[in-house]
Amino acid sequence: MEYSDFPSQASNVEENLGKLMVEDESLCPGINACMVCGKKSIKFSCPKCKLVAYCSEACRKVDASIPASSPTPGHCVEVCEALKGVASSSEEADRSELESYPSTLSNVLLSHPSFTTVVSEHGRRTGKSGSQRVLQLHIVGASSPSEVWGPSDSKGGGGWKAAYADALDEVCETFEVQLELVFVGEGLGAFEDGGGEVLKLSKGCRVCLKDGKYEDVIGLVEEGGFVRGVPDMVVFFNAGFTCLDYDWKGCLEKCFEKEGNLLVPFLATTNSELENYNDMEWLEENGFVKEGSLAGLGEDVDDADFDEAPLFAGPNPFQGSKVRQSGILGNDLYVKSSFMFGGTMTFGKGGGKGRKRAGEEVLGEGDFDDEEDKVATKQKKKKKKENRGLI
Repeated sequence: MEYSDFPSQASNVEENLGKLMVEDESLCPGINACMVCGKKSIKFSCPKCKLVAYCSEACRKVDASIPASSPTPGHCVEVCEALKGVASSSEEADRSELESYPSTLSNVLLSHPSFTTVVSEHGRRTGKSGSQRVLQLHIVGASSPSEVWGPSDSKGGGGWKAAYADALDEVCETFEVQLELVFVGEGLGAFEDGGGEVLKLSKGCRVCLKDGKYEDVIGLVEEGGFVRGVPDMVVFFNAGFTCLDYDWKGCLEKCFEKEGNLLVPFLATTNSELENYNDMEWLEENGFVKEGSLAGLGEDVDDADFDEAPLFAGPNPFQGSKVRQSGILGNDLYVKSSFMFGGTMTFGKGGGKGRKRAGEEVLGEGDFDDEEDKVATKQKKKKKKENRGLI
């Protein structure tokens, strides 16, 4: 049974356990409390995977009896085997997780209608004839070892620079463009390539790592420098907009601080379908995407004018193969960047519920059940450093 065959347990928590999680935000069944009853008097863990906690043998047997086909799978054989794989992750799986970042970016640019339009028609024209286009992409909230990594983080691989060069060369050749990648994130200054200098990855691709908060870094951009204040596209890998440890508003307002009616395409990835929904909902509530856009998720982007292109959302087929255990539920499994959504961000016209700026636009969606909403709220309040699902 593949990881993708398991439903997201975070959105299918048993009712009584869900209530306990709402009442006690620190309660993480299977991690710091019994996976079945929620009692914090942990006696032992699963003897096979050693990753799911229980208060008694009776609770362990109850959990093990719930089959994988159930809407709320217990600690059945399939889940246990998957968790054993978490504890003994292979070098190949580790490398696939890291290389999923450039792979996702490259394949979305090559295959999704919204972004093929960006690559085909946008960008700054250079050269005597003006025919050579240069597109600059800002990867916001970058860190190591995630969006960028060192040789020791990817044994047997060529490192992050080789991975991005290999993945993006096809984009450069297919659309006859040059790409500039600007990675921005706190702590990048300590990374081996984080000095801020421009690095040439290949004939068509250059990159720069900037240390700090996006709103601060872009606020210091000098005219004529490598980093532009107005990117052609913005990318957020596992940003966790709903993580209360971080305030994304200042960053997003700087990302899309434009004059006139410029629309900026964006791509975001998340670790679960529920988190995908939560992040899209947060963007709508704060006025960063057009209200009602989520209702148009099923529209054909090929038939839509790019400036009015609907959002898209769904599974990320370019995710890695490394399975991780959620920091909230012992039986919950996830793969980094397993879901994604994107579209265009603007402020103002038509407006959302949050702050807006004149001349720019904004997104939206449906409802979960009340109990799921409460559990989702608990997820939002988990600190990023404590919740491995948001790292």
